[in-house]
Amino acid sequence: MTPTEIADFVCQKLELMDPANADQSEPVSQSRAISMAKSRFKMIWKRFTWQDSLILVTQEVTAASGDSVSATAGTVEIDDTALDIVISVAWDDMMLQSELRSNVLRLDPNLLKRVGTPILFSPMPRNTDTNKAVIRLSEFPSQTKTLTVLGKRLAPELGDTEEPPPLPGLDEALLAYVEGDMLERLNQRQDAQVKYQEANSHLVSMHEQETQQSGVRPRLIPGDSMGDPSGDIYFQD
Repeated sequence: MTPTEIADFVCQKLELMDPANADQSEPVSQSRAISMAKSRFKMIWKRFTWQDSLILVTQEVTAASGDSVSATAGTVEIDDTALDIVISVAWDDMMLQSELRSNVLRLDPNLLKRVGTPILFSPMPRNTDTNKAVIRLSEFPSQTKTLTVLGKRLAPELGDTEEPPPLPGLDEALLAYVEGDMLERLNQRQDAQVKYQEANSHLVSMHEQETQQSGVRPRLIPGDSMGDPSGDIYFQD
């Protein structure tokens, strides 16, 4: 269902017809319900790593060069601005282990200063100027290689009449959340809490359904030297 369809259903159910604004092309209640539907969709999208939220990005990373290696040589901005959260990373045909940068320093204080083959990566704060996700490789790369990143994409910005990605059970969860939001706006807080509990149950069911369908977590398996080095997304324990 589109945000407009969600809003229409809820407003009709609660008899929010906005008679004082009947001359307007978009009644106030419907407009607010549409806005709530979009906000609730983003909330649901961010809550779990849905299969439809996964994105695979492949790009080339140039080797560090020169006698004096730049301090940013091991920092990589992911080219695709749609990527939100980095899940796993492959350096050509080798998986890199995720580690907090503070832990990398404890493992080996010189690791972040060396030129070599990266074995770890650390998620870094998003670059707000370029709107790109950022990672830091454990070493300055000694060779130009292909970096493959499995991540979660940013929540899509929905238009009023645009269908969201087909997450299982999404319509039921959105209807319950938006009805709860509209009831709360009407100061019917007790009834709103009932709808929120229903919506949360739908959300749990959505996640369980996705887990049962795949049976496993998303994991990046890099291609070997005889195949496609870009890797692929598999679902494994």
